[in-house]
Amino acid sequence: MRFALFSLLLVLSLFFLTVREAPAAGLDAQDFKPALDASGGGVLLDATPIGLLRYRFDYTFSYARDPLVYYRGGKRIAEVVDNLIYNNLTFGLGLTPDLDFGLSVPYGIVPNYLDTWTEQRNSRNGLGDIRLGFRDTLFNKKDIPVSLALAASAGFPAGDQQSYLSNGGYTGDFRAVSEAKFGKYRLIANLGYLTRGVNSFGNVKLDDQIFWGAGSRSSYYDGRLGVEAEIFGYTGVVQPFQGEVLNPFEGDVGIRIAITRDWSVKVGGGGGFNHGIGSPQYRVLAGIQYASPGLSDRDGDGIPDKYDKCPDEPEDMDGFQDEDGCPDPDNDNDGIPDLKDKCPNEPENYNGWQDQDGCPDPDPTAKLIGNVVGEDGKPILAIVKLDPSPDSLVRSDAQAGHFEVKLPPGDYKATLLASGYETVRYSISLKNLEVKTFRFVMKESMFIR
Repeated sequence: MRFALFSLLLVLSLFFLTVREAPAAGLDAQDFKPALDASGGGVLLDATPIGLLRYRFDYTFSYARDPLVYYRGGKRIAEVVDNLIYNNLTFGLGLTPDLDFGLSVPYGIVPNYLDTWTEQRNSRNGLGDIRLGFRDTLFNKKDIPVSLALAASAGFPAGDQQSYLSNGGYTGDFRAVSEAKFGKYRLIANLGYLTRGVNSFGNVKLDDQIFWGAGSRSSYYDGRLGVEAEIFGYTGVVQPFQGEVLNPFEGDVGIRIAITRDWSVKVGGGGGFNHGIGSPQYRVLAGIQYASPGLSDRDGDGIPDKYDKCPDEPEDMDGFQDEDGCPDPDNDNDGIPDLKDKCPNEPENYNGWQDQDGCPDPDPTAKLIGNVVGEDGKPILAIVKLDPSPDSLVRSDAQAGHFEVKLPPGDYKATLLASGYETVRYSISLKNLEVKTFRFVMKESMFIR
């Protein structure tokens, strides 16, 4: 299912890339766009999946002071947007244990903005650009602190292009996400590509951008209190990090307080570090979130008991039949546990050659026929070890001193041990399909073992 959805996203991305050169009529003055997973933590996505059939609703209020100001020669010329109020409703849904869907609908209020065509001030309110997308958590294991995900989203120009609530064209956001967990602390990093139509602000052209961001989230008092901080910014693809207008850079902090098991509230704030487009003098944040408890999941593996074949044993999430909810200590069922199996998804073929490593091996194609005798020519009962074959430990019979063993072609060291005889070593080379007969001679020892 996840691959079908990401194939659809790829098709959508190609569509957006074909239209990105088209000029866009609007300019969105809001850089603070809540993450589509509805985690309520800010603009950064984390790499922790929502969970199968679990869902979240997040409402975020944002007030920005001077997010769009026109400067010339370092001097403040005009406040194009001096106050911007954004109300953002985000919905997140876990489609599978690893794949999430998100939808964001913003509603903005722009009091007293400057219409650069008429040089008159107006007030507008209305929808902003609607966004929807997916996040696929590619790596997320309980015993490893690092998680990785890929995310893709599309923006649709539903907003008012005249009042700086819309880009005026389609956008595509493609992002790589990493998360590191250390007990109650989490570190998050995002790196993405934003494809868009060409916008203008004064004599500045705004084209495709690179998004970057990093942050931390921590929880206290059994998750009842959360503290969040993040920095993020955009830079141009063609001329990255040149000029502050095209390189907005912002930092925000906030706290989250759990009211009940499912409901929480948040407050926070921050501001821009420069005069980039959408980077405000300061920002005030508030919001509320609901997170569904989800279906019963007794073993806590993210798979509801209703769909879990082993509801009391957590899935080991090793990439092998992870959807059934059962741990797979021996994926290939060859009798060798995955922790000791060098080839956990390929069964051992047990052909007498390195059968303990868990990897299938080609059948031996050479044969060694040995005769172990003393210096007097009498047969000897001996133990023969052939290196580097850990399984080739054979015994010659007492009547004829005879043994036979099949081996892959190669070079071997034969070590012979027998009671009353000195240990002897021989070098033997076997070719493909060769049948070699070898006479091993042992010398009596001065000491009886």
